[in-house]
Amino acid sequence: MTIRRFEMKAPKAIVFQVFFVSLLLIFGSTTFVWAAADNFSNAITLTGTSGQVTDTNANASKEPGEPNHSGTGGASVWWKWTAPSNMSIIFNTYGSSFDTLLAVYTGSSVGSLTEIAKNDDDGSENDNSSVSFNAQAGTVYYIAVDGYEGNAGNITLNWKIPAPPPNDNLANAILISGTSGETTGTNLYATKEFNEPTPAGYVPAGKTVWWRWISPITGTFFFDINANSFYSFVTVYKANLGILTEIMSGEVGAKFQAQTGTEYYIAVDGDLTESDSGTGTGDIKLKWRVPVPPSNDNFTNALTITGESGQTTGTVSDATSEPNEPTSLIYGSTIYKALTTVWWRWTAPSSGMFRFDTTGSTFDTLLAVYTGASVNTLTTIVSNDDENYPTVLTSVVTFQAQAGMQYYIRIDRAEPLDGNFVLNWKISTSGGISGKVSISVAGYDKLSVSNAVVSLAGTTLTTQTDTNGNFTMQNVPAGTYTLKIESPDLATISKEISVSAGQNYEDNSLQMSVNKCDFNSDGRTGLEEVIYILQIVSGIR
Repeated sequence: MTIRRFEMKAPKAIVFQVFFVSLLLIFGSTTFVWAAADNFSNAITLTGTSGQVTDTNANASKEPGEPNHSGTGGASVWWKWTAPSNMSIIFNTYGSSFDTLLAVYTGSSVGSLTEIAKNDDDGSENDNSSVSFNAQAGTVYYIAVDGYEGNAGNITLNWKIPAPPPNDNLANAILISGTSGETTGTNLYATKEFNEPTPAGYVPAGKTVWWRWISPITGTFFFDINANSFYSFVTVYKANLGILTEIMSGEVGAKFQAQTGTEYYIAVDGDLTESDSGTGTGDIKLKWRVPVPPSNDNFTNALTITGESGQTTGTVSDATSEPNEPTSLIYGSTIYKALTTVWWRWTAPSSGMFRFDTTGSTFDTLLAVYTGASVNTLTTIVSNDDENYPTVLTSVVTFQAQAGMQYYIRIDRAEPLDGNFVLNWKISTSGGISGKVSISVAGYDKLSVSNAVVSLAGTTLTTQTDTNGNFTMQNVPAGTYTLKIESPDLATISKEISVSAGQNYEDNSLQMSVNKCDFNSDGRTGLEEVIYILQIVSGIR
């Protein structure tokens, strides 16, 4: 039997009506709105330096491998924009009807994106989002809008070139006046002018804003940026026939001698010296006044403290640093330059381990102990930034003091913000360990071993030898320990030691030896082996 297939072609309108009626029968009166660019590969193209588009993320989803966009979402939609030139650009979701997440990326696939900027809430209405970044000409940027915790609604996406601050250029410097005052501003979206000077000692962000001030009197003034929300520096200039001459610069402020009727220009820029400096932009609070520094601001005016224990308080506000003053602390690759230092002198009443700390201070302190007769010939005995970073930002040092020896104690601040300090001292209930590590080989006697790891077995206490083979370990609880010293290709030293409260255990005769160094298997240590050993002990290997 032959079965014939019959086809009946209906008009397209009828087919659509039948399909639509079928949907209604199945889903009732539900209205469906589909996101136009649910997937990264279908990102909608945006053009120009400004504009606005609207869309929805209703029924949008999250792709496998897609990153979180500044928070947990799950209903993202995508756009892409190619920067027409090098510029700063802002994207925001102002006008959207729900709590948005916004992020910008570069990359060719959703699973291999590089994040450029992101934001959840910027404080605007409906918890909308905004980001800004420096775009590079010709680079394609992908913009994702999602809903916080999967929220969905109507999206308004805006983009524009940000306007710089009104005092971005020297010619538009804002006039300030008086012997004291305060003004606020921002260097967000500020620029650096052609031939703009750069003070030495900083890594400028190139986001400078300007003020000008005519001194009403002759005297010392302090321009303070201590309350800025970012790492920054202020520089004071004097102009003559359009040429700027630097007067003074500083990270927390600039103190200088002003002359009546002279016009000065004050510039604030971000400092990118620190590894966590960010973009070098933020809110600025500029203050100026006649400063009243602490009485112990300078080394020669160090206040005298006495006794085996005690406490003193004060502030580092209006304090300064002196020329040739030693670096407050070198911690790894971070160098803390002296900022706002105050000084004390203390003569040890007895020999033993003493503890100095800044417990109770309201800011991130730096603490150091020195010996010496002048600020530029000091010898550092011990220094510390944080007692227990990141939970305890006050400082503590212990050291072996010699009866009758005069020590200088200095407090500085590690961060721009200052406050009140507390300096405490007492006989240490812990002890210390110090020593020197060396090696003798092939006729070379007591070569210093640098970068050797020194530890106490069974504890977290550890340190390293310096370039001279010396090491110190502070705040060691009294007890018996196994002292271990380790260095690549050298035999580990293990030695039982006892540490007493208030005392320092010292051993300058710690001798390491070579594990095995016979490259040619000739039974002796030759020139090649000696060079290798020298590289080990010098820290090259």
